[in-house]
Amino acid sequence: MDKPGSLHRPQRRVLLLGYSGLVGQALLELCIKSDQVYEILCLGRTQPPFTHYKLRWEHSTLLEPGTDAGHYTAIDRVFCCLGTTLRKAGSLEAFRRVDYQMVVDAGILARQAGVPYFGVVSSAGANTQSRLPYARTKGEVEDALRRLEFDRLSLFRPGLLLGDRSESRPAEYVARLTYRLWDFLLPRSMAAVAAKEVAAAMLLDSLKDDQGTDVYDSRQIKILAGLLPR
Repeated sequence: MDKPGSLHRPQRRVLLLGYSGLVGQALLELCIKSDQVYEILCLGRTQPPFTHYKLRWEHSTLLEPGTDAGHYTAIDRVFCCLGTTLRKAGSLEAFRRVDYQMVVDAGILARQAGVPYFGVVSSAGANTQSRLPYARTKGEVEDALRRLEFDRLSLFRPGLLLGDRSESRPAEYVARLTYRLWDFLLPRSMAAVAAKEVAAAMLLDSLKDDQGTDVYDSRQIKILAGLLPR
């Protein structure tokens, strides 16, 4: 990883998907504060919770890629923080529509528009061979994005995300309350991590001009997040 002092780059124009979620909200706030980002385009169903001169919102269901293609023009970085749960989605098909199809469609549009960087929130345990639908879907997403051959692709695989959600996720809520009782049993690569740390790691990673694919687990996310100047 580069030292913070080597990361000064021209300002970026970024597109943010999933800005209403834990990581997305934190990343939006960091982009607003960053002097490395001059414009943030939020693409989604609902308006962001605040206004700012850097911020622009375009309504989209993210279900009709053809209508969204123009939004990816002249974008320097795409951050994808889309995600739901099987319980909230109501079915495996509905879950995959968000966690697989929307993410892969965004990747295709970004690649077609020549966006050089795509950063996405995946998950610890992402594996196409997993018996768990969630982990298997995340693995399939990663494989699909790799095949697009971005100049730079960054996959972030956090464990349990810590933070205050606006929506109710009972199982995750219980896990957050009790994670200190069992988190020490997990390898550091799968440990719980604050959503703000994931957001910080994503922003800092996006400022680099390296090429290729990077995969960040929870341990690496925490390390990278700690390098972001406060």
